[in-house]
Amino acid sequence: MVYDPAPLRSIDSAAHDLITDYNRPADVARHRRQLRLQLEKLFADDSRPTPSCFAVVATDETAATLYGAATLEPFLGEKLLEQDRENARHVAALHRILASLFVVPGERGRGIGSELLDAASLAVVRDQGRYLEGFVDDRDGSSDFYRRAGASVTSHNEPLPPRPPVNLKTTHYPGKDGHWFSVDGWERHHDTILCSRCGGALDYIPSDGGTLRCPRCQGP
Repeated sequence: MVYDPAPLRSIDSAAHDLITDYNRPADVARHRRQLRLQLEKLFADDSRPTPSCFAVVATDETAATLYGAATLEPFLGEKLLEQDRENARHVAALHRILASLFVVPGERGRGIGSELLDAASLAVVRDQGRYLEGFVDDRDGSSDFYRRAGASVTSHNEPLPPRPPVNLKTTHYPGKDGHWFSVDGWERHHDTILCSRCGGALDYIPSDGGTLRCPRCQGP
């Protein structure tokens, strides 16, 4: 995973060239700095680690050639932050926005995009989150890719449904045409999450919005 601002800026530059309506690298870097400051303040008195902004990348063996990348950031809603700071912490801890995902021309059709989405959702789980979410602009025409890759994709211009444990009600951005999508990292990667009691891999129980349970000691 990539956390440092300099390589992130190079990734943002490639995303700006390849993704419709992606912001300029300087603007994205400024947004990340502001977001980090807000998150550090929000989680200052919380026992959980502060959620991170980072990228997962696909490169050659020497890491000299970039094939594709995905950038992620915690979700921090301004209205929720003003209304309920505790819920804002829960949402930021559990939800990550897929700010970009791209594969460079010439490397497409090799499954790199699906691997990046899978790696991104696993990275969310390893960062103690659960959901990976994003929006696909109609002009990019990639909503079918997310469906094939196993994401839940909403109807056109429909917001994501509320999901546990916070059950946050989302809204659709006015003036944007496309589809929202979500990947439940607990469902996809539950076998990589270890029980805090006995260290065994957890099972995913789909009822009641999806929970994790240890088959060995039956702990939640």
